[in-house]
Amino acid sequence: MRPTPELEKREESQGIPVTWHVALRPGKRRALAKDTEGELTEWLEQKKASIRAKVEPPSHVVKNLFKHKKTRYKGLVKNTAQLMPLN
Repeated sequence: MRPTPELEKREESQGIPVTWHVALRPGKRRALAKDTEGELTEWLEQKKASIRAKVEPPSHVVKNLFKHKKTRYKGLVKNTAQLMPLN
């Protein structure tokens, strides 16, 4: 599967071979063909979901411990500035 154009445009992926493991949207998963290729794709999606299920809860706990629930990427300086008043 080819990654979305947005992923191919990222600076960090320019000039180097990158393999993206991005989960399919639910509608595309439901629309998968019921053949061997579709079953293999569904198996791969389940493996990706299994890995994500192991990673998400710890990050949720850490965010709640630091009371930093509205974390988003704004840049390291801005995130640090937001975190300091919360301590």
